[in-house]
Amino acid sequence: MPANSLHRLHHAHPIALGLLVDLSAHRRYSSLNPDQVDQVAALEGLAELLNREAPLGPEQAAARLGVRRVDFEWMRRLGWIAPVSFGRVQSGASKAGAVDVPRFAAEHVDDLPGAHPEVD
Repeated sequence: MPANSLHRLHHAHPIALGLLVDLSAHRRYSSLNPDQVDQVAALEGLAELLNREAPLGPEQAAARLGVRRVDFEWMRRLGWIAPVSFGRVQSGASKAGAVDVPRFAAEHVDDLPGAHPEVD
């Protein structure tokens, strides 16, 4: 990863930058770029960055806010929060196959109560 990518990491969302994404086409085995893993692991403040940028599913986001999942869905519908990405998840033994699950940045979830005090 070039030095300017490391600089951008501190000012952009790692999810949007595509860092540490799965390079594998096989869903059971992941293949991460080892150079990216080493360089990202060496960053100062990595724990804070990961806590801020952690991708959360809707259930995790609702739990982080301490609200019911249905309440979190209303926040989405009101436009208070939007997914930063989507991930395909195999839905058990469903014949429909995989479903797209929205991912939310933890930082955006944490900002909701300040932006919308009515969130309780």
